[in-house]
Amino acid sequence: MSVSEQIITVVQSGGIPFLAIMTFLAVISTMKAPGKETATDENSFNMTESSFWLMISAYFVVAAGLFYWLSITNSSESKVASNYVMIVVCIIVGLFSLFVYFKRKLIVKGDELTYCPIFGKSETHNVKTMSRLDVIQKDYFEELAAYNKSGKLLFKVQGYMTNSEVLVKYMRAHRVRVVKKNMER
Repeated sequence: MSVSEQIITVVQSGGIPFLAIMTFLAVISTMKAPGKETATDENSFNMTESSFWLMISAYFVVAAGLFYWLSITNSSESKVASNYVMIVVCIIVGLFSLFVYFKRKLIVKGDELTYCPIFGKSETHNVKTMSRLDVIQKDYFEELAAYNKSGKLLFKVQGYMTNSEVLVKYMRAHRVRVVKKNMER
């Protein structure tokens, strides 16, 4: 085995774990921080997913590229077949990450809040029917849960989403009780 082949083998075998660790660290640091504020009006704004979903998607695209490179440079048919399976899995997970990034959001317009979940229909709620917003601090992220006056959960969004702090201010301005809970271990 020549020196260049040894270098290629080392790069290929270390590339995916290195990418995974770097992506994991970037995602965790993004999840811990509150979402950035982009709202210009506190009565009309959108809460959208954080950019870490794009980081995850980019990771899986690069991983698929590395698996493709592995399949080109490998001579064993079983390794090539398993690499193609991994390429398909990486592309599916990457596309799902993009789907989550673009689909899931909370739209606030005046007294109406429209929650668009990942799967299912959008639900519109009036802020006057809400009794409380729980701000739940977990180990790696914050979760915001809105409840109506009878105690039914209306929606949950994450604190790392854009304009999450604007939502808390909006709820306080509309006299919805904001309760902070700590669920860290």
